[in-house]
Amino acid sequence: MESIEKKIPFTCPSCKSEHMVTCYEQLGPNKKEEVMSASFLQWDCESCGHKVKLVYPTYYCNIEKEFVVFLRPNASDVSCITEDEKEMFKDFTMRLCKTADTFVEKVRVFEANLNDRAIELLKLITFAKIHVENDTIQDIFFYRRSEHGSLEFTLMYKEDIDGIDIDQAMYQNVLNIVTDELPPLEEDVYCIDLNWAGAQVV
Repeated sequence: MESIEKKIPFTCPSCKSEHMVTCYEQLGPNKKEEVMSASFLQWDCESCGHKVKLVYPTYYCNIEKEFVVFLRPNASDVSCITEDEKEMFKDFTMRLCKTADTFVEKVRVFEANLNDRAIELLKLITFAKIHVENDTIQDIFFYRRSEHGSLEFTLMYKEDIDGIDIDQAMYQNVLNIVTDELPPLEEDVYCIDLNWAGAQVV
């Protein structure tokens, strides 16, 4: 599926100059690098150089890998995905993301051929272990699979950013739990995030 872009009017919040900015109604693998780097959300004002992060409803679809990730900023739940959208991507893995950061992360996960339920549970375990020693940790995001096969995560602290590598074997152990112990997903669309992961261990 090719990306579809559109131009929309936008007023720079800094210098108040008027511009036409590029947004995307849909994103495909031809924009994969821009999505995984989050650069597709970045806009620089041509008049004053002010940088703005534009967050708007869109989706990323990889037909070959049969997944679609919806970005619906501040959505309350999966009911924001229409029946037409569900029908369009019938039999695809469909995920809802409510923030730009989780949207970018989810695309990274699926493009790396990883199971997002296992990744979220692995994030939860890692977050909990780190929090015991450092309660300033605020979030954790999957970044990439390294050339050696380990999984790299970004750690967001109150006043710092760090990273951690997790061995493929630990991911596989969690994946086995997902496969053997968690019930199968039966709905069309799910929001699989840290909140979902926390609900699995309560």
